[in-house]
Amino acid sequence: MRPDLEVDTAAVRRCAADVADTGARLAAGAARAPAAVAVPRWSASEAAGTLADALAERLVGLGSDVTGTARQMSATADAYEAADDRAAARLAAHR
Repeated sequence: MRPDLEVDTAAVRRCAADVADTGARLAAGAARAPAAVAVPRWSASEAAGTLADALAERLVGLGSDVTGTARQMSATADAYEAADDRAAARLAAHR
């Protein structure tokens, strides 16, 4: 008998670890970005500095979102295994 759905939870967890690493690199890269230098004091320099700050903040947020996705992937693998274990226990109880 072939199951309708097969999930390789170990592969999901490995992928989740890779996704988490990517999220951490995004956030860390934004944190390491040098501060914008606004010399001479032109209005375009101030705008560029504001934009750089906003982009850095957004990258940190994206890194956090990506890391959250990795946590959800791991939790999904855990939930799948738990459901599979419950189903196996129910089947074993009826044999």
